[in-house]
Amino acid sequence: MFLELAKSGGINSDTLKSFYLSMPYAESTIRHLLRQLEIDGWVEVSRVVTDKRSRQIDLTPKLSGSDWMPHLTLDTSLA
Repeated sequence: MFLELAKSGGINSDTLKSFYLSMPYAESTIRHLLRQLEIDGWVEVSRVVTDKRSRQIDLTPKLSGSDWMPHLTLDTSLA
């Protein structure tokens, strides 16, 4: 999910349901993970100004920056 968020550049209310459906997890699990990412400073979850029922997920500089990407390694032993 973390990499999908980084790839998407953020999620608005129109694509949030699509994002939920694209993940192999329950919506409640994704919401919990998003809350954790927000607490850890990776994303900001806010309400849409024009429709308070809708939410928008914006990447923080911590996630949208490329500082963390060089630390990613591919574990080929699992293949």
